[in-house]
Parts: sequence; C-alpha cells; structure tokens
Amino acid sequence: MTGTGLRSGNHTSFFFDRDLKTSPGQLHSELEERNQSAAGSLNEGLEETLTLHRLGVYGVLGRSFKTTNCLESVNALVEERCAKVDHWKNSNQRQRWLATALVDIEPRLRKVMGYRHLPKLREALKRELKIEAKTSTGSNRKVA
Repeated sequence: MTGTGLRSGNHTSFFFDRDLKTSPGQLHSELEERNQSAAGSLNEGLEETLTLHRLGVYGVLGRSFKTTNCLESVNALVEERCAKVDHWKNSNQRQRWLATALVDIEPRLRKVMGYRHLPKLREALKRELKIEAKTSTGSNRKVA
C-alpha cells in the first residue's frame, strides 16, 4: 500500500491519509498484521473518535474522549471501594455507596483536558439528539 504512513514510518499520517469512515475494516486488517495491540486500540476508539469529529469537538476534547480510559479509571477506583459488598439490600443502598465512593475518589481525579470546552460538547449533543431546551420563561425553544 503506497502512500500510507505505516510503510514510511510516519504513523501519524497513516491515519490522516485515509478515509476512516469508508474503510475501517481494511485499515484494521492491515494494522492487525503489523501490531495486534494497535489494532485492538483502533477498534476501541474508532467510533468514539468519529463521533467526536461528527460533533465538531474533536480538536478541543479529542485527547480526553477518544478512548474510554477516563471512565475505566473511575470504574476501577469505585470497584476498589464497593467490591467487598456481597449483598445489596436495595438499589437505594447501592446508589448511596456509589455516591460515597465517587466523593471519596474525586480529589484523586484530574480535570478533563479541554474541560472549558465541555459546554460546546453539551450544545453539540443537544443538536445531534434534537433536544429542545427550556428557557427561563418556561417556553420551549429548539436548540438546533
């Protein structure tokens, strides 16, 4: 495959020289031949990356949200605190334990890179999902 960054050693251009929306299977199979770990990472983050591009926030939030690492980290820390509970009396108890665990781990969490741009993500999601926002007067207005 000529013109790809993979053969020339420039891995960054490899991903930008292709239309990932039309050939993710081809890209995955070629990458899997060379590096199975990288192919697995591509599978994990491809849809999230394409979604961030579609929403128009990849440039400002892509570094934090193109993988699930931030969620996996929170889940692991919550699991450390709640794993030894054998029996939950009800869902209310489970929710209280989860809330307590989240408050406990909050000081250990870092801010999302580009956190100041989260309102852009919120607005993009509202447009994508066609969610109407209520104004302070109580009337509905369409966000998009």
